[in-house]
Formats: sequence, C-alpha cells, structure tokens
Amino acid sequence: MVLEQRYQPNRNNPTAGELRERFKLYKRAETLDATGRNFKTTEKFTLVDEVAGKVAPIKGLVRIDTKQIGQQVTHRMWIRYRTDITDRNWIVWDGRRFNIRDFQPVNERKRFLELLVEEVELTQ
Repeated sequence: MVLEQRYQPNRNNPTAGELRERFKLYKRAETLDATGRNFKTTEKFTLVDEVAGKVAPIKGLVRIDTKQIGQQVTHRMWIRYRTDITDRNWIVWDGRRFNIRDFQPVNERKRFLELLVEEVELTQ
C-alpha cells in the first residue's frame, strides 16, 4: 500500500505566496552635533523600504520564555532575506509599530529572514 505524501511546508519556512502583508521598514540614525562646547545628538528616522512579509503573534508559553531572557517579543515576522537589517530598524504594519529584537536567516539558503519583534505603542 502506497500512501500519498503531500508537501507540507515547515512552519519556519514560508513560501513566497505567504508574504501577503505590506511592511514599512524604518531605520534610526543618530548624529553628533558638536558646536563649540555643546554636544547634542540628533535622531533621524528614515523609511528604508516597503517589503512583503508574513506575521504571526507569539502565544503564551513562548512569550513567557522570551520574558525570561529579557526580551518582550510579541510577534514573529518573515520577509525576504536582506543584509541591511539591524536592531536599530523597526517595522510599521497596519498602523502598528514593531521594534526588531532579534533576527536570523530561516535556513542556509537565505531566502527568508525571521524577525522576532515587540509591538510598541505609537506616541502622538
């Protein structure tokens, strides 16, 4: 008896068709203004790109584990692999802001990047 096996994508390996959400990727840069004896830092916020992605909330036990290591991770996001992502980037999706806490390639092929993010409230 032969059993038909259907392709079941790994939960951590999204397909290109699953990247249905639109994310705005921002970065923060600080510059040092040195005029005379005054030293000030100025923050500049720049839209880097709009990217397609997938988002999933992190549920109870995983969230508890992330709190134990000092991170407040609330969601997982997947985007196409990029080399310019740092923890100084954040994502705006559906009017909500997410700070990037950790990121890693999904596998050795580096087709996708998994982001562990924290949702933060936008200040008006």
